[in-house]
Amino acid sequence: MNNIDYPSYLIHYGVPGQKWGVRRFQNEDGTYTELGKRLRRSGDSEALVLPKGSTVYRVSKFKKDKLTKGSKYLYTDADKDVYEGAFSTFLKNNWKRSKDVYRKTYVTTEDLVAPSEKKMNEIVGKRLLSDRALYTRTYYTAIQMLQSDHPAMKNVRLHLKDPKYEKDPDYMQEISKKIMCKAYNSMIENDKKELNKLLKITSKQGYNAIMDQNNVRIYNNAAEPFITMNAKKTLKQINNEKLEDEYIHATLKKLEKKIGSRAYL
Repeated sequence: MNNIDYPSYLIHYGVPGQKWGVRRFQNEDGTYTELGKRLRRSGDSEALVLPKGSTVYRVSKFKKDKLTKGSKYLYTDADKDVYEGAFSTFLKNNWKRSKDVYRKTYVTTEDLVAPSEKKMNEIVGKRLLSDRALYTRTYYTAIQMLQSDHPAMKNVRLHLKDPKYEKDPDYMQEISKKIMCKAYNSMIENDKKELNKLLKITSKQGYNAIMDQNNVRIYNNAAEPFITMNAKKTLKQINNEKLEDEYIHATLKKLEKKIGSRAYL
C-alpha cells in the first residue's frame, strides 16, 4: 500500500452565518427555529430556502403591480439575464396594450421555503391520483408535449430510449411519473384555478413558495424561478423602474452568449 501524506489541518465547509455547534434550523438550546419547524413539518430536508431579507425581482407590463394575498412569479439575481433579456423581449413583442416593461424589486419579509423537486413530484403525483379528469387531461398533455419535442421533455426523452426503460418496471414507472409531473407543471401555467389548488395543498405541508418547475433549467437555462404564495405577506417592494430598450437588447445578447444559442422567446 502506498503511503499517503495527509494535510495537518482541518477544512470545514459551512454556510454564511453558521457557527460551530449550532445547526442551521435550530437555536442554541436545541429548539427549532420557525424555519426549522416548517421543514420538520414538511419532512423535506432538501427544501429550497430563500432567507428573509433576500432581494428578488419581477418583470411586468404594468407600471403599478400591487402586492396582494395572491401568488407572484419571481426570480433572483441568478436569472436576471433570462427575465430582463429574453422574457422582457417576449413581453414587448407580444403585449399590445403597452410596449413598456417594468422591473419590480422586492425584499423578502420572511424565509421563503419551497419543496425540493422530489417532494414537489410527490405532491403533484398525489394530486393527479385524486382527480381522474385532471389525470386524463395531464396524460394527453404529456403525449402532445412528447410529440412536439417540447423543451421540458428533453431529458426524459433520453430515458425513453434507454433499453432499461423497457426492461425495468420500476425505472419505467419512475420516468413515467416525471413525464406526468412535467406535463402538469406546463399545464398549470395557463390554469390559474389549478395552480391555486396546488399552492393550497403545498401550503398545508408547511411551505410558502414553490419553484416554477415549468421553467427550471428549461427555458434559457433558468436556475431559480419561483412562485411565492402570499405576496403581501412575504414581500416588500423597494423599487420599480422601467427597463429601457437598449438595456433589454444588451441583456438578451449577453444571455445568448452565455447559453451559446439563440434565447427561447
